[in-house]
Amino acid sequence: MREKEDIQQGAFWDLSENAGADQPEVTLDESENTTNKFQPHEPRERTIGVDFFDVISQFFLVAFALLFVFSIVEDTWHIYPWECSEQVIEGDDGTFQCQQYGITEPRAYDSSGFEIVELSEKVIAVGMYMLIIFFFIAYCWFKLSKKDHLRHLGEENVVVLMTSRFGMTPKIKETIRLQDDSFIQRTSGHFKIHSKGQKPFNLSKFDVQDCIYVTGLEIRRE
Repeated sequence: MREKEDIQQGAFWDLSENAGADQPEVTLDESENTTNKFQPHEPRERTIGVDFFDVISQFFLVAFALLFVFSIVEDTWHIYPWECSEQVIEGDDGTFQCQQYGITEPRAYDSSGFEIVELSEKVIAVGMYMLIIFFFIAYCWFKLSKKDHLRHLGEENVVVLMTSRFGMTPKIKETIRLQDDSFIQRTSGHFKIHSKGQKPFNLSKFDVQDCIYVTGLEIRRE
């Protein structure tokens, strides 16, 4: 689902005394060439979150990779002792080893056929498992906490695209200064701000109402 938020409050967001003003309704006519009564000195912002279904495939790929890492940890460090499924052989020094498929394993076993697992090995195994689980949770949080912010800075007449994660202060990714000749161009469902002498500003993550509300520009078809 797309997450939309009103203008944020706080030290980072308050750029003018009008930042908390009520938001006017945005209406679109059939041609979508709509110009609203946008006041350049009023900062405006729209925020969208990540759609879970857009990243679920990435979660499955990461989970599959981590299962492979789990198997490596299980083969290297054990929490629970393995049981010898074939023959237990006693060595000359009184220790026991497991012989399977004609191969004698180097690990020590007891006389009942169970592997002898040292405490230090169990601690390492638990630590590795916890590290893998922590990594997966952190990765999921990293992906799901991402938010894109489209914001007009007010009197500066500048539009910025920002990205934030983990609820931290957004970082500016792209900037464009609006001019008298600025407009939003719509091409196959994608939106870009065009201002003479500047690189086109991509608005594809935001819908048409968000674009008009924040920028106050008219939309032109290609």
